[in-house]
Amino acid sequence: GPSRKLVRKNFQHEIVVYEPEKCIKCGICIRITEKYREELGLTFIGRGFDVVVGIPFDQSLEQGLTKTALEAADACPTGALSRKKEKK
Repeated sequence: GPSRKLVRKNFQHEIVVYEPEKCIKCGICIRITEKYREELGLTFIGRGFDVVVGIPFDQSLEQGLTKTALEAADACPTGALSRKKEKK
């Protein structure tokens, strides 16, 4: 049968996790980082069917989301960008 798609998780940030396979490229997180003038923020990378949301210039998630991580995670409709679960 068909194999399951590999789901990558980016844990490079202290308080949020990014799962690119869940992203529907709606641009909400990008607009939030622009609104609050993140130095790097998030952007669309690539074109057409290959477009992904990521940090420009191959920087880390931590470097891209310095002020808006929680706001962007809370606004994400698919949970591609989400708050890290607190360890108990």
